[in-house]
Amino acid sequence: MYHIVAGREKMNPLTAVVHRFLDMCPTSGPSCGTAEVIYQKMDEACKNAIPWRNCVSLSVDNAPVNTGARNSIASRILKEHGSIYIHGCPCHIIHNTAKQAGLGFLEVCGFDPEDLTVDVGYWFKGSTNRKGYLTEFCELHGSEYLEILMHVSIRWLSLERCLTRILQQYEPLASYFKSSSRHHISMIQMNERLL
Repeated sequence: MYHIVAGREKMNPLTAVVHRFLDMCPTSGPSCGTAEVIYQKMDEACKNAIPWRNCVSLSVDNAPVNTGARNSIASRILKEHGSIYIHGCPCHIIHNTAKQAGLGFLEVCGFDPEDLTVDVGYWFKGSTNRKGYLTEFCELHGSEYLEILMHVSIRWLSLERCLTRILQQYEPLASYFKSSSRHHISMIQMNERLL
């Protein structure tokens, strides 16, 4: 997010902040993911709109190409403007904090919500029979059948959506696993986690 002071606000720059999307900075070619190419695109965008000396901070993912000590986007920007504050992605920081809290939760109660979403997702993935039985349990409980979503740990933003979907389908899922747990050891384990 870039803060731009424009028009009449120049007379009193502390009264207004204008937010706008500056540029997508698309890259292409065999070296499109290098710090040099990405920085060049960012530099072009900033030269057209905001000089580096007016940038206060930059928030980027914590990948080495972005924040490494040498030959990174951060090192190049710091050469251009040594006072800029470069910090990691707030979303990743929040996720890592939540993940550590989740590990503490796991230690206390022995239940990992992320494992549950993965297990439930894979249980129903590609099985028309299982989805059909779950649909029947949804009808039995008077709730609408909603597709069980797949959570993949590297796509950490999907965790909330997957857990929400499990909670939306909680009663039918709990009944499904209770009724089927006599037949499969994995169902017994899933039933214990869900309940």
